[in-house]
Amino acid sequence: MKKVTLTFLCLALSTAFALAADYYLIRTQMIDGEYPKGGGPAPTVYILLQPTNQQPVVFQKFNSWQMQSWLRLRARGGVVHYHASALLLPSPTAAEWEGFKTFCKTNDITLTNESDTD
Repeated sequence: MKKVTLTFLCLALSTAFALAADYYLIRTQMIDGEYPKGGGPAPTVYILLQPTNQQPVVFQKFNSWQMQSWLRLRARGGVVHYHASALLLPSPTAAEWEGFKTFCKTNDITLTNESDTD
């Protein structure tokens, strides 16, 4: 009985550690993307790096329905580290950022802003 309990405890702990994984959301620009008519900055994209070295996931819009759905299913209990450079434009608006923070909080996702902007 003790072996079964110990085995169950070890499996539960390893599952908890696996679920509390680190994700990295990186704001960058598509250098070879289609530029807006009349000039302007290169299109901004958001790349989500997964903790298990799986293929990165790319989103065109910050805090989009697709981004939220993906994170809700996979990052619950984990940490999302947001990285962006001050040189990249445009940044998410204050409303978008607040909405993303609220989404993360309500879905048990820890959000850290490790960028030099926002």
